[in-house]
Amino acid sequence: MKNLLLLFIYAFSFCLNGQSFIFCPRIETEEKSGFEKVKVSIVFLDSRSYNKKPKDKCSKLDIIDEFTQCIRRTYPEMQLTVLQESDFYKEPSKENMTIKVKLKKYDATFSAGIYNSTTQYEVQIYAFAEKDSLIEQTVEGKGKAFNTFGYSSGKSASNKSFKEAFDKFIALLENVQALNLKLKSSEPIKANSLNSKAHRLRELKKLLDEKILTQEEFDLEKRKILEEKE
Repeated sequence: MKNLLLLFIYAFSFCLNGQSFIFCPRIETEEKSGFEKVKVSIVFLDSRSYNKKPKDKCSKLDIIDEFTQCIRRTYPEMQLTVLQESDFYKEPSKENMTIKVKLKKYDATFSAGIYNSTTQYEVQIYAFAEKDSLIEQTVEGKGKAFNTFGYSSGKSASNKSFKEAFDKFIALLENVQALNLKLKSSEPIKANSLNSKAHRLRELKKLLDEKILTQEEFDLEKRKILEEKE
């Protein structure tokens, strides 16, 4: 009986070898302060391309919905609007912050008894103030799980890669706040000590110390702050 079970597991694994799957991501997120009453528009473009079509167990809309719900759980005070995919190549609004996400890869591939998952997308963040500001970066996450529980292992690997990529995306949003880009909100931003040059320079130095910014980027942003008129 035991030999038959092992034979079945081997045969099942052989059939799955090299096959890719797309599972719906489900992750936990940490609530953060920030972006209170800030109007943010987000638009997605699915640009995934595969040599061999993966088995879809989750639709594009389900992936996008989980992504946006994760943002809402992280920043509950953010006023988030999801735009249509057809709006991706339109000029971003100058009345609010715009986030463009181009999904490049999201799957879990089974090989040699292991599910390996990759989540990758390009992010463009437009924050408008006195002049246009843009943060642009490719975000990637990796996940791995041994095939202990079948598809559940594939889902676990997918969740790990999705979570790692999402955490990097949130780090980009935190950079927007740390650099104190003057995001337009639905209510006037009151001048206070948080907007002082000293505070902003301290926050900038933290990014340098944490190696989020290079020395060149730090010097450029520092010069911009010091040259601002009071």
